[in-house]
Amino acid sequence: MRSTDRPRIGVLATAVLIAASFSACGTPDQAGSQLPQFDIEGTRAHMYTSVQQLADKASAIIVATPTGKSHSRPLPAEHGEPDSAPTVYVKLTVTKVVQGTLTAREIDLVSPGIDHATGELGLLSGGPFLLFVTPAMYGPNDPAGGYVVVGGPAGVYAKTAGATAFQKVDVASGSLPATLRDTAQELPAITKTEAQLLREGP
Repeated sequence: MRSTDRPRIGVLATAVLIAASFSACGTPDQAGSQLPQFDIEGTRAHMYTSVQQLADKASAIIVATPTGKSHSRPLPAEHGEPDSAPTVYVKLTVTKVVQGTLTAREIDLVSPGIDHATGELGLLSGGPFLLFVTPAMYGPNDPAGGYVVVGGPAGVYAKTAGATAFQKVDVASGSLPATLRDTAQELPAITKTEAQLLREGP
């Protein structure tokens, strides 16, 4: 698992409960003036202490900007109950693939929760964001569709207006570097493909 007790579509405990409150369309912001703020308790089963650990579980490290759009997908019957909250995704435009392979220009990404700085879904606006991403899945060889951030908020770095580097948003991950730059020289190589990570499971 990447960040929760649930399969790798995790860090949805808060976001899925309020899915119906968000419209499928919106307007993306320019570079945000403040960093996203995510809940730090009850959202992860593993703490990432290095960028290498994040990269080891990622299929790509990308820079992406929000489109302002979101949607939800119901859980399949075998993975939920009739009243289970759906999985909430935000749509992002990929502006740069720093490490790994990702060919899509737009991706659906499981939102890592509510951004308490804005009161909306995390990664629905603001950015640009440096993200460690991997395929969303329910279990080995059981893709959920789209992508998820490795480690939930741990795998999210944001660039605010006027900043020259991406800043860590996860205050609970004290061992991760405070800033990262979107250069291949600064970030670890990605060593696993999407297919490999799907075979391994969450």
